[in-house]
Amino acid sequence: MMRSSNPYLNNDSFGFGTTESRMTLEGVANKTMLLLGICVVTATISWTTFLNNPGLGGILFFVGIIGSLVAAISMRFINKEHAVYIGPIFAAFEGLFLGPVSGMYETSYEGIILTAISLTFGLFIVMLVIYRARLIKPTENFRIGIASAMGAVFMIYMVSFILAIATPYT
Repeated sequence: MMRSSNPYLNNDSFGFGTTESRMTLEGVANKTMLLLGICVVTATISWTTFLNNPGLGGILFFVGIIGSLVAAISMRFINKEHAVYIGPIFAAFEGLFLGPVSGMYETSYEGIILTAISLTFGLFIVMLVIYRARLIKPTENFRIGIASAMGAVFMIYMVSFILAIATPYT
């Protein structure tokens, strides 16, 4: 078993539940799609609100940050048994946060958000469908491959970020 100092990944975090039924692959995939859908809907609403009324969009941004923080803390420390109900609330607040952030970047760099969202959600949905259809199995080698790919992407992003800061814009 992997050891972690992350409080969300200790054994106590997985001991509570609202039902005695077993987790299934399909159930996890369906709930993930539901939470993603809630996040996308609220992000779309807050994004269009930000573009039409930046002041109100800024308020939604801070409501999203505070609401996400409160929902995450309540899921972790206050009442783990109600996480199934707090999860959609957390997803909605995350959408409220992501919409104005996306709007800010879109006004500065036209087209960047559509590209980022299309690639991110497209990849996420395809991988979720493939995983749900059991076309891939999460073996140890598969996990190593995914971690390596994510590490490589992270390194490219960090080098790009540092170069963007270090080189003058002309």
